[in-house]
Amino acid sequence: MNWNLSIRKALVVVFLSLCVALPGCTLKQGDESIRGMTREDIKQRIVVGKSTKDSVTDEFGEPTARIAGNNGKDEWKYIYKEREFTPADLLPFVEKPKATGKQLNVKFNTRGVVTEFSVEDIVEQDDAYWGK
Repeated sequence: MNWNLSIRKALVVVFLSLCVALPGCTLKQGDESIRGMTREDIKQRIVVGKSTKDSVTDEFGEPTARIAGNNGKDEWKYIYKEREFTPADLLPFVEKPKATGKQLNVKFNTRGVVTEFSVEDIVEQDDAYWGK
């Protein structure tokens, strides 16, 4: 009997069993205030033509990103992402988990009043985007 082969098989079985049995962890990044919000939820908090940069900050906090636009027309982004990991993700043949989340984009006119907003669901597979 080849003991080395038997030990390897046993180790593989133990490792795979642990991957299935052990709980994973969830990495969260960004602004959790938008995590479960829908467009309708945000419409109750942001009123186009009325809400200002100050009122948006009061509702959602500081944006994840601020983009200075042409002629003083700025855009703010609120981004929330999460990714769940399990021990099985360490295996090379297992598809890596996707990052999921939400992105709220808010555009302002030169007076700092909201002109439009959008809400997007995020699904990312590429590791290059995770952590940015």
